[in-house]
Amino acid sequence: MENRRFPLCGIGSALMLPSVLFSSFAGATRKMRIGKLALTLATLTVGLSCSSVTEPSRDDPLLGRWSTDRSALNPAGSMQSHLTFSKDGSFVAEHRSYGVYPSQRAEDLSAYWRTSGTYVLEADRLNFLPKSLASWDRFYGPHSAELVETPYPYGTLYDDARFKLQDSVLTLRYLTYPADAPVPTLQTFRLDR
Repeated sequence: MENRRFPLCGIGSALMLPSVLFSSFAGATRKMRIGKLALTLATLTVGLSCSSVTEPSRDDPLLGRWSTDRSALNPAGSMQSHLTFSKDGSFVAEHRSYGVYPSQRAEDLSAYWRTSGTYVLEADRLNFLPKSLASWDRFYGPHSAELVETPYPYGTLYDDARFKLQDSVLTLRYLTYPADAPVPTLQTFRLDR
């Protein structure tokens, strides 16, 4: 019998198993039983090794998009932040400013900073592992290019973050460093509907 290789899922040897068993044993009946058993095992192996990859299931209360209320900036404009958590363990943190520059209306986008990466939940701790930062600022022109920095240039994001969920409100407590010393910071997000 001719040996054939089947490239499907790297299981050529599993599909050849029946022919090896057929040639190893004497007696037609015994060959048939062993062959059926081997074919069944090979089919199971093929089915299991070729099954589709599914996203890891996460029983995660943070899944979805969360947004802050817009807050006023001085002397003009406003800012709003968004956090999006996905089933695959990734996050996107986005901060957008509006109406900051002269001649802009209040709803005109002035700039954004978008950080993406992965996150890990540990009890009430929320560890962000940022991978890249994308930013754009109208100051450089309305059609200026987005700047993407990979790896993330600033170390951590929401340093030492702890979270609390109540109804559809996510409260983050973390440290910021506006000068030389850490400052406890609180930010509240609402789940987008």
